[in-house]
Amino acid sequence: MMAAVFTLGGLSMANANETREGRKGMDPKVRAEEMTERMVKEYNLTDAQKQQLLDVNQAMAEKMSTHPARPHQGKKEGNRDQARADRDGRRNRADAPKLSAEEREKLHQEMKKVRDDYNAQLQKIMTSEQYQAYAQKQTERAEKRTERGEKMKQNRGKKSGSDKGGRQA
Repeated sequence: MMAAVFTLGGLSMANANETREGRKGMDPKVRAEEMTERMVKEYNLTDAQKQQLLDVNQAMAEKMSTHPARPHQGKKEGNRDQARADRDGRRNRADAPKLSAEEREKLHQEMKKVRDDYNAQLQKIMTSEQYQAYAQKQTERAEKRTERGEKMKQNRGKKSGSDKGGRQA
């Protein structure tokens, strides 16, 4: 009985990891369609709003997939295996390309402009109530990301005294 519970738990975790990993290399068009469907349900958008949002999301997904911060994405189908190998080979990002402070700041500003443009387009598509709900959700997500980042920093500090296996000595 216990073995069955552990097996099911392991399968659920593996499936969740596959889903998460699969989204990283997902086709921008598919990603935009999924994002649009989620937003249609979450914010009760009309069919007309849905089509406008799909167009905006496809443009956004395309920009994001070819962005320099994601060097393995935006490549042709034939390179998908290489992209997966690249991604798997640097899980901890220790050997990921390093950007200078200026490059990071430039990248940050470019991404901020893309997000600001996207939000401006959403404001034109959505009603004020829908956009307010969207903005609130984005704020909540940002807070959760900040909390996760702080927890990760705390956990890294705890692991500094551990051996290679990740266990305390």
